[in-house]
Amino acid sequence: MDVALLQRAIVDAFQSKDALDNWVSLHSGEQVDNVLTKGRLDERATELIKWAEASGKTTTILQALADNPPNGSTTLPAIISLLTANEVQPTAARRRGIPPIAPHRDWFVTSRPFANRQDLRDVLETLDAAAPGPDSVLVIDGDHLSGKSYSIRFAVQCAPPDRFVVVDVHDWQESILNAKVLAENIDPAHGTYAPFDETKESAAVPNILAWLSSRLQGRRHWIIVDHCSRGNLTEAGESLLFKLAGKIERGFLPGTRLVLADVQRSRLPDSLKTKSRYDRAALPTREHVKLWCKTLGHHIGKPPTSTTLDEYVDEVFAGVTTATSNSDFVTLLEERLSTVFDKIRTA
Repeated sequence: MDVALLQRAIVDAFQSKDALDNWVSLHSGEQVDNVLTKGRLDERATELIKWAEASGKTTTILQALADNPPNGSTTLPAIISLLTANEVQPTAARRRGIPPIAPHRDWFVTSRPFANRQDLRDVLETLDAAAPGPDSVLVIDGDHLSGKSYSIRFAVQCAPPDRFVVVDVHDWQESILNAKVLAENIDPAHGTYAPFDETKESAAVPNILAWLSSRLQGRRHWIIVDHCSRGNLTEAGESLLFKLAGKIERGFLPGTRLVLADVQRSRLPDSLKTKSRYDRAALPTREHVKLWCKTLGHHIGKPPTSTTLDEYVDEVFAGVTTATSNSDFVTLLEERLSTVFDKIRTA
C-alpha cells in the first residue's frame, strides 16, 4: 500500500491535529496518547497508519475512516478504496455500486430507499461527538407507520462499527421482556446477570441498573432501542430504560449514546423532556424527495435538470392524495424511489 498517498489523504481530510485526535478517540478504541505522540498533523497521520499496522488493525482503521470520514469527505474513502483494490469501501458503496458516501448521507437504509428528514441525518452525524448529558440521548417519535423503525435502522447504519447494540422490543413478539433480559441484551459483552426473584422485579431494578452501568463504563457504545412502547416490555423494564437515560443525562456514563424510538419524550427523566436530541418521524414530502434525487444525481456526476427533477417527484407522488393511507404510500414510495434511483444512475 502507498503509505505516503494515504498519509496525504488523511492530512487533507482532517486539516487539523484536533480533528484527527478526536477521530482517533472515537474510533480507534484506544486513548489518543497511546496512538499519537508527535507534534505535526502529518506526523500524527503517519503514526496512525503505523500503529494500525503494528496492532493488526489496518483493515479496521481503514474501514472506520471510509465509513466515518471527517467533514463528510468523499476523497478519503475513494483513496482508501483505490489503495485496497476496492477491498475497503463504505457500506453504501458496497451495497449499491455508487461512489463512497458518509453513512449519514446515504440514500438507503440497508437496501431500501430512505428520503426522510435532513434533520435526522444531521443529528446522527454529530451524535458520537456529543457532550455528556442530555445531548447524548436521541428520542425518535412519530405516528404509526411514519418511519420510526426506518430511523432506527438508519441510526444503526450510522453508528460506529463494533460500538453499538440494538434491542428491538418487537423481537420478543408475545413473550415478556423484563428488566433482567433487557439489561443482558443491552450489555455490549452480553453478560448474564445473577438470578433475581421475578415476582419482585421492580425492587431489583436499582441493582440491575448498577450492574448494567458497570458494564457500559468506558465502552462508548451506542445503545439503540426500538418499539419502547410495546406492551410486552414490563413496567420494570421500562423503568430500567428510563433510569439508564437519567444516568446518561447526569453525565455518569460519558461516551454512552442512547437512541430510543416509539417513546413519549415527556415521560423521560429530568431535562431529557426538553433537552434531549429529538426527531419527529414523518413520511417524506415532495421537497424531501426532490432533495434526495438532486443530491444523488450530483453525487454520481449526473445532476438532473430542474425539469427532470420535477418529473421524478411527480412520478413518485402520482395518484397520491390526502386520502392515501400511510401503508399504501409506504409501499408505493419504496417501489417508485427505487425506479427513480435506477433512472438517475443510468441517465
